[in-house]
Amino acid sequence: MESGEIDCVMGSDQADFENSIATQSKIRFELRLFRREGVDLRSLPVVNVGILANLPRPDVPLSSEIHWHDLRNLDQAVELLVAGRLDAIVGDVTNIRMYGRTEIVQADLPPVIIANLSLICRDTEPLREFVGGFDSSMGVSNLRQSQPDESRYTVMNGW
Repeated sequence: MESGEIDCVMGSDQADFENSIATQSKIRFELRLFRREGVDLRSLPVVNVGILANLPRPDVPLSSEIHWHDLRNLDQAVELLVAGRLDAIVGDVTNIRMYGRTEIVQADLPPVIIANLSLICRDTEPLREFVGGFDSSMGVSNLRQSQPDESRYTVMNGW
């Protein structure tokens, strides 16, 4: 953003960007485990989980031993899961649904990675109006008078 080529980014910490403003509303992204239909992850002694290589390894609420497999992209994850080479993959429901694979279902577990992101923009008058309009559309008013703990969250990519 400092170069002026990018106006806004989604991020978790406004302090990472100089001369910026951030929305009070946040978008919550939930990453979950997905498995093949009929596979009971809780009954497996070892669960092979595919995860994008740039993501942190989350705690998974299973008593099984977890073996992590770094993946390049979600296409690779879906391909390996469908082929039975992985027992589960980490992903979000929107991206998994776009593959149209009915044999891939969400595991009956809570989200394993949660990211609450704000829209962070360069501090210019037009972008201040944009940020205010974004917050307004998300149901947050009094942009500069709200306290951070009053932020509204909208869950994206989750059930």
